[in-house]
Amino acid sequence: HLSEAQTASLKSQNITLKAGGSGLLLNKDGAPDKAYLILGDDVIWQAASAAQSLPAHLYDLDFQFGDEDTQSAVSLGFALAQYQPQNNAGKKQDKPIAQLTLKSHAQDTQSLTEAISFCRDLINAPANQLTPAQLALEAKALSDHYGASYKLISGKELETDFPAIHTVGR
Repeated sequence: HLSEAQTASLKSQNITLKAGGSGLLLNKDGAPDKAYLILGDDVIWQAASAAQSLPAHLYDLDFQFGDEDTQSAVSLGFALAQYQPQNNAGKKQDKPIAQLTLKSHAQDTQSLTEAISFCRDLINAPANQLTPAQLALEAKALSDHYGASYKLISGKELETDFPAIHTVGR
């Protein structure tokens, strides 16, 4: 349900309506009023792309269409777009980006985002910083945090039971 000003804004921008498209709707004074996102099959990645292309702002999620799964996927896409890789000093870069206010599925989105960001940090860590010993410490800290069991397999046991991993780790 668009206002006359928002409809006029869309028409004046000569927007091609296709999946993955996003942009701003302007009010009657020409100021940004709302953002739109056109979704297709790759909702998470389309939402992440929108979060990176829209102006930095805190947006409310106001769905005209879509079920709970779609809303969760949009929230996750926006959240994943917030990922900032660490620099060599171990600090996150601070770059403003479009964000969503999370409501009904905030806890699930936050948990997934934290888990994926942790994995991304491990993947992006230089090999001279994330050595096998450091990776073992990270795994131990993670297991302690969640109360999971932890077993370090190394030496002859690793070579015998997991020869491929042993070969790569040398």
